Amino acid sequence: METIHQPITLEDVKKFTVIAGHIDDSVLITDKDHGIEWVNDSFTQLTGYTLEEARNLKSNPFLNNSETDVSVNAHIREKLSLGKSVTEETINYSKSGRKFWVKMAITPVFNDSGQVEKFICFQTDITDQKQYELKITSMAREMAGLIEHANTPIFGTDSNGAINEWNMVAARLTGYNKAEVYGQNIEKLIADHSVPEVKAMLQDVLNRKAVRDRTLSMKTHDQKNNILLVSALPRKNSAGQITGVLLVGHDITELTEYRVNLEQLVEKKTFDLQQALQKEKELVELKKKFVSIASHEFRTPLSSIRFSAEAIRNYFPKLTREDITQKLLNVEKQVDHMTRLLEDILMVGKTEVRGIKVNRTQFDLKEFTASLIEELTAPLKEKREMRFTFSCKSTMIYSDEKLLRNIVINLLTNALKFSPTNSLVIISLSDRNENVVIEVKDSGMGIAEEELDTVFEAFQRGSNVTAVSGTGLGLSIVKKAVELLGGTIEIQSKLGQGTTMKVVMPTTPHE
Repeated sequence: METIHQPITLEDVKKFTVIAGHIDDSVLITDKDHGIEWVNDSFTQLTGYTLEEARNLKSNPFLNNSETDVSVNAHIREKLSLGKSVTEETINYSKSGRKFWVKMAITPVFNDSGQVEKFICFQTDITDQKQYELKITSMAREMAGLIEHANTPIFGTDSNGAINEWNMVAARLTGYNKAEVYGQNIEKLIADHSVPEVKAMLQDVLNRKAVRDRTLSMKTHDQKNNILLVSALPRKNSAGQITGVLLVGHDITELTEYRVNLEQLVEKKTFDLQQALQKEKELVELKKKFVSIASHEFRTPLSSIRFSAEAIRNYFPKLTREDITQKLLNVEKQVDHMTRLLEDILMVGKTEVRGIKVNRTQFDLKEFTASLIEELTAPLKEKREMRFTFSCKSTMIYSDEKLLRNIVINLLTNALKFSPTNSLVIISLSDRNENVVIEVKDSGMGIAEEELDTVFEAFQRGSNVTAVSGTGLGLSIVKKAVELLGGTIEIQSKLGQGTTMKVVMPTTPHE
C-alpha cells in the first residue's frame, strides 16, 4: 500500500524544535542531502559540536564512520534513499575524538509534494550498554576458549539432553569430533548401564540440585568404554533461566582398571592364602592319619622281621638250610611291603606339598602293561586268572612311565587283593579318539554305594575290607597320577559283585 505523507510546515518544525530542545536524547535535523540544519543541546553535550560547528561539518558523522560496519551504512543509505525510516546502532566520534555508540532512529520528512525535504535523527547514547555487551561477549569467548582448551573432558547439553558443547579432550577421549555429536542425545554416547544415572543427573541439575562426583561409562568410537567421574552445573541464559547442563569430567578409566585389578589380585591372594591354609590343615590331618596307619602297618611286618631274626639267632644250629631260607624270604617280603608303603606315602606327600613334575617319554604300552602283569602275578601263592586284552590301533604311547606304572600297579593290586581265589581279573586297553582307555574289572567283594565318593581320598578304606591289610593310599595315588597326566577316572562297584575301574588318558600331551 502506498504511504500518504502529511506535509510539514515551518511552523511544525518550529514546534518540534521547541520540544526537542528539552529532551535527553540527541536530536538533529538535516536537509535532504544530509547537511545539518539544527541540533538540540543534548546533541552538543554528547558530541561537543555546537549548532554552528555542526552546520560546517562536510559530512554527517552518523553516516560516515570508518569503524561502523559497511553493511550497516549501506542499509541506512538504502532505506533513506527509498524515503523510509531506519534504526541502527553505529559508532560516532565527539569533537574531542572520544568514540561512543549511539542507537539512531532516522525518519524522513516530506513536503507538500510528497518529496523528502528533511531528515530528523534521534540518537540515544548506548555506549555503556555496548561496553557491557562487549565485556559479556569477551567473557563468553574467554570461557569458550577455556572450555575448549581445558585439560579435562567438558561437554554440555540443552534441556532435552542434546549435545551443544564438546571440547577437544572430550573429542580425543571418545574419538568423536564435534560435528559427529552436536545435536545428538547424550544417551547415545553413554554405556547402557550408565544411561539411568545420566538421566537422573541431568534431571537433578535442571531441578537446581547440585551434582558432584557421579561415575558414568562413556562409549568411544572404537566401541570401548571410558569411566568418567563427572560433576554437572546448570547453564543459564541472560534472564537466569536454566537452559541446559554443563558436565565436567575426569577420566578415571586407568584408575578404575587398576582398582579392579588390585581387588582381583587381593581376592586371588586371599584365595591362595585360604588354599594354603586348607592345604596345611590337610597335611596336618594327613600326618595324623599317617601316624595311625603307619603304627599299625609297620608294626606287623616289623614284628615278623624281628621274629624271623630272633629265630635264626636263637635256633641257628637247629635250623635246616630250607628253614633259614624261608625265614630270610619272609624278611625280604616284609621289607618289600614296608618299602611300597613308604613309596606310597612319599608320593602322596610330594603331590600334597609341591607337586610332581611330569616327565613324558615314548614307549610301547602293550609291552609295558604285560611286564607289569607278569611282575604282579608271578609271586602269587593263591591262584588268580588274569586276562589281558589290547585293542589300541598303535602300541606306542607318549606318557610318564612312573606315573602310569603307579596307576596300573595299584589298580591290579587292588583287583587281585580283594578278589577271591580262582576268580578272574580282566585288564583291557583300547583307544578312543586320541585317548587310551584302561579298564580293570574284578569279581571281588565290591564297595558300598555310600562309600564310592570317598574311595579316592588318602587313607580311606572300605568298611568291608578290615580283614585285608592296606593303607588306603592306592586309589588316592591313582587319582593324582591320572590327573597329572590329564586324564579322568571312574568307578563302578556293587557289594559282592566286584568293581570296575576305568581310566581315560591322552596318548599325547595336551599342554
